[in-house]
Amino acid sequence: MPSTRPTVAVLLSTYDGSRWLAPQFESLLAQRDVDVMVRVRDDGSRDDTPQLLARWAADRRIEYECGGNLGVVRSYLALLAAAPPTAEFVAFSDQDDVWLPDKLSAAVRRLATHDPSLPALYCSRTRYVDETLQPLGLSRIPRIVGYTNALVENVATGCTVVMNRSAVDLVNARPPSAALMHDWWCYLVVSAFGAVEYDPIPRILYRQHGGNVIGGRSGWVASVPDRFRRLRLRRDGAFRCSNQAAEFLRCHGERLAPEKRALLDDFLAARRSTPAALAFAASGRVHRASPQDDLVLRAMIAARLF
Repeated sequence: MPSTRPTVAVLLSTYDGSRWLAPQFESLLAQRDVDVMVRVRDDGSRDDTPQLLARWAADRRIEYECGGNLGVVRSYLALLAAAPPTAEFVAFSDQDDVWLPDKLSAAVRRLATHDPSLPALYCSRTRYVDETLQPLGLSRIPRIVGYTNALVENVATGCTVVMNRSAVDLVNARPPSAALMHDWWCYLVVSAFGAVEYDPIPRILYRQHGGNVIGGRSGWVASVPDRFRRLRLRRDGAFRCSNQAAEFLRCHGERLAPEKRALLDDFLAARRSTPAALAFAASGRVHRASPQDDLVLRAMIAARLF
């Protein structure tokens, strides 16, 4: 008898992750009240990750392929483009975390409140842990979630993201030639054309260690000068978000609602002249998650450093 439970495809890009994969796979396969299919793309690992994947693929719920090194963004976008069409929902997974048993079912419940034709994305708070899963604290809850935030910041941490099929189809229809991160791009696109659900309850143990591509705890820096340096230098910092916004305009600009297109046009115009930058910075039309980062962002926009 066919299952009546929703099917979630979990997409995982691995790279030299054999140390962490066993507990992550165990937590993926232990998800309650959903049918899970795991699709793995190895991004050119140099350790024994491919051999470990071959062993785990004995479970029929797991499929994997080994490819060349594309980098984290392109690898995940390739996985998303090939997401199984039978899956009603699609989730991103990192290789080194541990999911709580209700992570996917909680996401599906929230997404199911929307008409399936509306693109919808779920994301959540995370519980930071060290390499041995000892607690380190919680990620902060953002003040604002949506398009005005997505232009300048990503609060949709990839390992918490789950999308409905309409959102997956929307993102896949016009893939970017470049993006800061795959999760940020999905958050930006869905926030512009659909709904974003933020869950303040953490459903994941987000492991912090030296190998993280994007570490969560760096967001705890308190002083404004340190925040400025962090946003100026980090790979996902605000200084490069205008490049991503320009790519978003190329991919989706003609489809945007007038008020969202106007915001995007004015945001990009602020790069080109100091008067436009000063006016846009003073307008407060885009927002980061904390008041301190918001202040730094306005200063960077005024100085045309974004």
